[in-house]
Amino acid sequence: MKKTKKRKKNTWVIIAAPMVAAVLFVGIFLTIEKKVLSNYEVKTVVTARVEIEEGTQVTKENVNELFTTTEMKTEYVIDNAIVNQERLIGHVIENRIHAREMISSADVTDRQAWVESLKQPVEFTFTASSVAASVGGSIRGGDVIDVGITMQKADGTAHFESIGRNIYVKEAYNEKGTAIPRSDKETVCTMFRVVMEQTEGEAFLERLRAGDEVIVTLPK
Repeated sequence: MKKTKKRKKNTWVIIAAPMVAAVLFVGIFLTIEKKVLSNYEVKTVVTARVEIEEGTQVTKENVNELFTTTEMKTEYVIDNAIVNQERLIGHVIENRIHAREMISSADVTDRQAWVESLKQPVEFTFTASSVAASVGGSIRGGDVIDVGITMQKADGTAHFESIGRNIYVKEAYNEKGTAIPRSDKETVCTMFRVVMEQTEGEAFLERLRAGDEVIVTLPK
């Protein structure tokens, strides 16, 4: 009886060994095949045709001039890559993008959606005190700015007060009140048309009028 049991045990070992080897072979083969196939898998993503400046507004008119679609190996595709350039219309570029660079959702902001989300949006225009007090006149529509004022104290010293942060500039104007396009790098801007919630806008204008000097800066 003992010999019979030992023979059966040996028989199962002989049968099981090839089965285990076969399973391992199939597993290794599938892993290699998957790796080889992944090296050839491609995904269509949106890339920049040209250098795109921070604050550029993407419109129906310029989207095809700024972007194109490119096929890339999946292993090189970044997280949250944009795959449809039409999705970028209405967005603003957050950071400067280099030509042929892949575009991700982190590179753009849907400012139009933000404006539409305001319960009582108001637009108004104000002027900085000087070119030096407005980032050298380089601000353009689509930028985001911080605004502060200075007030003279009784002892003759100036006190600075921040009155608004991350304010969206809808349009930037020259001294004649003409809108300056983003492509214009030469014209100086000291006048800004901004958008904000009505209650915030009222408080902003009240503080603005109280200042002796209006200073515009870029957010840090």
